[in-house]
Amino acid sequence: MKNRSLSELGSHWKAIDQVDSVAFRWAAEVPQEETRRRMNRLARSFTDIDFMRMLVEDPVSFSNNSFTHAETFIYKYTRSKLYAVQDEEHKSFVLRRHGSQAQLMAVHLQGPNISKAVKLNLDLYRSPHISPKRISPVAMNIVESNTVETNLYLCCVKAEGSPVLQLEKVKGPMKEIRTGDQERFLFFKTSSGSTSSFESAAHPGWFLSTSKLNDKPVRMVNQTGERDITDLYLVEI
Repeated sequence: MKNRSLSELGSHWKAIDQVDSVAFRWAAEVPQEETRRRMNRLARSFTDIDFMRMLVEDPVSFSNNSFTHAETFIYKYTRSKLYAVQDEEHKSFVLRRHGSQAQLMAVHLQGPNISKAVKLNLDLYRSPHISPKRISPVAMNIVESNTVETNLYLCCVKAEGSPVLQLEKVKGPMKEIRTGDQERFLFFKTSSGSTSSFESAAHPGWFLSTSKLNDKPVRMVNQTGERDITDLYLVEI
């Protein structure tokens, strides 16, 4: 089907797009001014993260007011920020090693054990399509108490049919992240009040989480704020 610009369609046009369960419909018979009013009302109910999901799952670039499918998005590195992290029950992240393997745990720490808490170095990236204020594409690198970067990056990959959190050694920061081959490292950081959540770019709807129980692995879940904790406190260092 030939692409048609919005100007070609004039005041009577119809566009249908769907993201998750969100659908937008504009009827061809509706006058242009009324169409604009309806579009504005619908757009206000369409969140930034919904749009971000649409662009990750079905990338679309806008050129000359027409829709053109793009194969790959490239996120460009801008800067890094170091944060101390706790969940809403004040559990800290601890890196636990088992031989050559490492696992990120959420643990209540007190007294001298507080020094065991690791920090997260967030590599910030410029989005190739939109840049909403509340959402930042990031990659996360673990920094231990001695401020030495481990080069262990959080990534979300599929194992046995479900997305899981893994730690992968990468010499960072990655100057760019491409959708597809490197997308497992990318998370969408969404700020809400004093907390932030992290949604996998590779697996939309799956969030970084901690258990409500102590000393359990940090993992990926697809139910925000229910059985697990998905809202985290970040304090910039």
